[in-house]
Amino acid sequence: MYQTFSKEDMSVFGFIPSGVLIPFEEAPGYGVDFGQDTVREPEKAAEVKEETAKAKSDDVNMIPPDDQSFYTIRSGLSEIVYDVSESGSDASSPCASEGFPEWLCSKKRQDTPKTTEELLQAFVDSGAIDQALAEDYGIHGDVTSLSTIRADSRSVGKFVAKQDGIISGLEIAKHVYARVDPLKVKCEFHVKDGDFVKKGSVIGEVKGNTRSILSGERLALNYMQRCSGIATKTWEMVQKIKSVDSRTVLLDTRKTVPGLRFLDKLAVQHGGGQNHRIQLCDMILIKDNHVDAAGSVEAAIDNAREWCRTHDVEIPIEIETRDLEEVQRVLTHGGINRIMLDNFVTIDNGKVNTDLVFDALKLKAASPIGSKVDFEVSGNINLASVGDVAKTNVDYVSCGALTHSVMAMDISLKFKQ
Repeated sequence: MYQTFSKEDMSVFGFIPSGVLIPFEEAPGYGVDFGQDTVREPEKAAEVKEETAKAKSDDVNMIPPDDQSFYTIRSGLSEIVYDVSESGSDASSPCASEGFPEWLCSKKRQDTPKTTEELLQAFVDSGAIDQALAEDYGIHGDVTSLSTIRADSRSVGKFVAKQDGIISGLEIAKHVYARVDPLKVKCEFHVKDGDFVKKGSVIGEVKGNTRSILSGERLALNYMQRCSGIATKTWEMVQKIKSVDSRTVLLDTRKTVPGLRFLDKLAVQHGGGQNHRIQLCDMILIKDNHVDAAGSVEAAIDNAREWCRTHDVEIPIEIETRDLEEVQRVLTHGGINRIMLDNFVTIDNGKVNTDLVFDALKLKAASPIGSKVDFEVSGNINLASVGDVAKTNVDYVSCGALTHSVMAMDISLKFKQ
């Protein structure tokens, strides 16, 4: 049941990523010692459990599983064992009552990353790369490379853009290879994230151990292709807005792949767009379901403002409106920073109709608080419609398709002959 791996094979065969959840009873290679080619005896498991049960919850990067079973968390060169059998949810706890699942209360939370540098670091720190590598390696690693390539083989591969577009995800690719084999692989690029590249351009190289290059190839390309697809689509929409000499700002949404939020938001910035709220805590965004649950737009706004006063919180408040009547009611009531015009744009037989947006902007212009309230258009926003919407000069236009309907950019890795 327990396997031994040589140190030579660890970079491609016995890789133990951080933040990966593995059932304790089913963990192959459990207890690998990087200093020796040995593993712990199975009977030592109980002793390990006792020694590590006191590990601080902040050091345990996991969500307690539904079955409350015993899990191991592998983190870099260390291994943390955490017993969640005695944990449970208390609906009366302060955290739970304030909207946090109890398991999340004990986790260390940080301020929302905003800049490209912060988003990149937040994604790397999230453990997503290690999780993806573990998903790809499986139990036995890259058996194709192990079985066909000599352990001491070295190669040079070139990354080639197979279509025009905005490149993104290069720094992520570097981090992938740093996790696969930091000593035997070097990844370098001739362009930087956010640059426009032409079809056929050699954008970079990866050189070093052949097995390691091939084992990290797919994940590095997956990240680069997804990010570049998002960045390119964002750039195309921004160009549409600029072509009509509009001041409208393009925003993304939270319609991102779970676990890739920071990555997707980073790619939007590389394409020239701006991020809407990155996390739920960044602003109060009162959607239609919030309004319906509260009873009215006025009640929802009052509840939000009272919550901010009670908790001594200063945070922007945006509310979604569904028709011109709600827009007028919100402007009359006040107490918000932004109004979302949801589905005010219609498309019939390819013709974009923005009449409702113009009507809403007239209400804004006539309102005593209109100059202090931004308007955002959402719904039916795509490459074909964004230019027409931008002609209204509305403050913001948000597009979920930037990240939820990504067309990956074609990028390949080819070995030099």
